[in-house]
Amino acid sequence: KWTSLYTEQILCFTNNIYQKDGGTHLSGFKSALTRSLNSYSNKMFGKQKYEITGEDCREGLVAIISIKMSDPKFSSQTKDKLVSSEIKSLTETTLSTKLSEFLEENPKDAKLIVGKVQQAAIARDVSFLSLKVILLVALQNKPATEKHKLYFLSKVKY
Repeated sequence: KWTSLYTEQILCFTNNIYQKDGGTHLSGFKSALTRSLNSYSNKMFGKQKYEITGEDCREGLVAIISIKMSDPKFSSQTKDKLVSSEIKSLTETTLSTKLSEFLEENPKDAKLIVGKVQQAAIARDVSFLSLKVILLVALQNKPATEKHKLYFLSKVKY
């Protein structure tokens, strides 16, 4: 579920045991989420002027990943991280299939989700550009001028 917050909260469990450091199931989840949302966005809106990253896709996301498996492998006795390699591709395939189906079957929800992701990507790009302009002005040790404003506006693609 996506919220209006700017942070992500993803909880990972294997056989009802919490992994605070995630693991291979979290890696598979993240890559499938990013790939599916990017694919849907490009399909529905064409190639965008900005790149959608995994962080953009997860902004405001609240999720629980819970898997059941026999003989899970953990990084330590405290079971803080799952390292069973076969789970990454299984999680990736499952989420990719189900999320793609959901997006196709629920175009209103898909539009809201992709809109939020695109908004996060645009905000990240604009924030980075403004930081570049601020650093440029600071390096020149002069106050910002109309020239700096025009430079910034010429770089904004939206």
